[in-house]
Amino acid sequence: MTVASGFPALNVNQAEFPGVTSADRRAHTPYFQQWNLTIQRELPGTILLETGYVGSKATHLQVLTDRNQVPIPGPGDVQERRPYPLYGSFASIENHGNSTYHSFQLKATKRLSKGISFLSAFTLSKAINDQPEICCSFPWPQNTYDLRSEKGLSDFDQRLRWVTSFDYQLPMRKGRPYLNSGRTVDLVLGGWHLGGIVRSLPCVSSWVFSSEEFLAPAYKSRIEYFGFCFSACGPHGTRFW
Repeated sequence: MTVASGFPALNVNQAEFPGVTSADRRAHTPYFQQWNLTIQRELPGTILLETGYVGSKATHLQVLTDRNQVPIPGPGDVQERRPYPLYGSFASIENHGNSTYHSFQLKATKRLSKGISFLSAFTLSKAINDQPEICCSFPWPQNTYDLRSEKGLSDFDQRLRWVTSFDYQLPMRKGRPYLNSGRTVDLVLGGWHLGGIVRSLPCVSSWVFSSEEFLAPAYKSRIEYFGFCFSACGPHGTRFW
């Protein structure tokens, strides 16, 4: 075959068990609910302390299912046991996904005084969904006919997160405690600030599943539990699963 001759004509009858992408004609509009309860208190040193609970609920999220998945796993030819045996797996786009988020949040804010200001926020949270977003991870459920079993921690769940930003005006210039005399010293050393952002957060968990189909084709076999993630958090290996 050459570019001059072009590509051969496509014969759909020669396609062996083609996949199908479909969209639900009765799709629902996704919606998002959020609520919070927050308490604030001012502390000495121009510090404002804020603590509270923040939660949210998302309904009718867009997810993928396989409506041509084998209803009952087992040995034998998988195609003969599909609802539509002439086709392969389906990418069925539906709006029945759900997610929830709960968090305890603690924040301390210091307004600028004596040359220093900072903002420090700590979050203890849990994110739960029944299916991951289509864009990422492995969007298909393990069993399309038992979606309740898919509910668990989200792939983007981060249990702990602490972030602090600060700015410190160095005490070296006219009107400050140190080196406060002399125009030259003021021009060279005056007006300098020391600032930064410090973050502390756990690594993000990753999906682990087997490419070998122990139950039946189109059924992804997942491990039952794993307590590590793929990053520099520590040693890796199946003994941590």
